[in-house]
Amino acid sequence: MKKTIWIPIVISLAFAFLGWLILIAGFSIPIPGLDANVGVSEIFNLIAAILGGPITVVIGNILFGIFGYTLIVSNAHPWPISFYLTLADVIAHIISLVLVTFCYRFFYERAKRYEQGKRNVLVIAGWVLISISYYFVLVPLQVTFINLVIPGMLTFSDLFRGTLPEILATTFITTLILLALPKRYRKPQWYESKPGTPSTETKALA
Repeated sequence: MKKTIWIPIVISLAFAFLGWLILIAGFSIPIPGLDANVGVSEIFNLIAAILGGPITVVIGNILFGIFGYTLIVSNAHPWPISFYLTLADVIAHIISLVLVTFCYRFFYERAKRYEQGKRNVLVIAGWVLISISYYFVLVPLQVTFINLVIPGMLTFSDLFRGTLPEILATTFITTLILLALPKRYRKPQWYESKPGTPSTETKALA
């Protein structure tokens, strides 16, 4: 099996398992000074997406959707509404996270043209932009799809307002994770890079 196939599968299974444990434990991160908590599932979602790519996004979110449905949604809503709500959320996440994977790949490949120090700055700066933008794609999709199931259940303004602390915390934490990763593991693991030009390769070895 190709490396670009089995690595995303392993990443998706590992992060889905962590997500399952978090759902069972009901773990969240309190935000100092605010009466709010941040769920860590999006942190796992984003890191898994940029490292594992579209395969990881699809497998991981389907598994996480199954866990969420079994542990939470099925107890809060009757069938088939519970299934449709879960499906709406899973689809919204898959679309948003697939965009994240390709945006991060774009920034990472462009940053490779520069020397090491500038490259790292560009990758991290690009990531901060991607992480914040992710929510501005995810939230509208969630509102749209979920309101197709239960009209008027969510509004854009209410969901954005409730999500703002999570946007800031998730961006901060995922950025710290990227900075902590060895440089070779900041690279997306779901594709093989094409050989660069001689000048690019020389800079990469510098």
